[in-house]
Order: sequence, then C-alpha cells, then structure tokens
Amino acid sequence: MTLHADAALRQQLNDLSTLLRSARIDAGLRRRSLAAELQVSTTALADWETCADDPTMSHLIRWASALGFRLAIVDPVGSPELSPARLDEGESWEEHEMRRLATALWARRRSRRMSQESLAVQIGVGRISMQRWESTQVFPRPIAFLAWARALECSVVLHAGNGPFPPDHFPEF
Repeated sequence: MTLHADAALRQQLNDLSTLLRSARIDAGLRRRSLAAELQVSTTALADWETCADDPTMSHLIRWASALGFRLAIVDPVGSPELSPARLDEGESWEEHEMRRLATALWARRRSRRMSQESLAVQIGVGRISMQRWESTQVFPRPIAFLAWARALECSVVLHAGNGPFPPDHFPEF
C-alpha cells in the first residue's frame, strides 16, 4: 500500500518544522546546543529545520518538548486533546506522548464507528500498521501521523506549555 500523503500534508509537516525553528531562534538557542540536548547531530537538526529531511516521530516529540511545546490533536471544533495520561513505569517520555496522541485518535476513530481496516485503507497503510500505531507498538512516521489525524478530521498542532514535560528537561517547582 502507498501512504496517501499529498502536498497539504507535506506543507503541514514543513509548517511544524518551521515553527519549531522559529521557537529555537526566538529562545536564543544555538542549533548546536539544541542538537546536543536532543542527542542528534547539528546537521540532522538543520535538515529538520530546513525541511530537507523529516525527524522520526520520537524526535519530533522530543524536539517540540525541548522548546516548551507538546503535539496536540485538535478536533474539528478546535479543542486540543491534552489528556493527562500518566507515565507508565519503564515508559520513555516519547512513548508516553505517542500513547497520549494515539489514544486521542483511537477514541476519535471509535466515536465515528470506523474499523481499523477502513481507516487504514483511507490513509493508505495496512490494517496491521494501523493496529500497531494505535497500540503504540510502533510510531508512525510524522507524515503518516498527520495523515492519520486528517483521516479522522483532526489536525496536529504545537501546544505551548501545559506539562507534564519530561522530568529531566524541565525543573520541578
């Protein structure tokens, strides 16, 4: 199967990258410092910021978090889904955030009475991929994640603040 990713999805991913680049610049962070924090090369971060390459979903979550944002699912009414899922024992921050996002999309699919199979066909992936994404066994690529949200008439945005952020990144008060 071929993922149904069009120019609009590519532009949405590019817009997220551009917003994160602007946030880094506005915060006065050097690319080298942020890359070190993200544990990626400066070249990789530069490629993400210039849309020459896409981060993995895990890297996108971490990149947004490092700049004080969370990815949020926004329903057609415009309400962001920021469910306060708890961090499970042994779960990384990225796994926690992906589970939070996947849970919102799973609930949206269920409320629309769609099967995993029909949603997968609409996105252009196999049912097994859909099942693995919803159960967070695997993270989709960011472009596929955007296609997943769009198929459910939702969008993905950067939401400022409203932790909990990873305890190793933001100090506790």
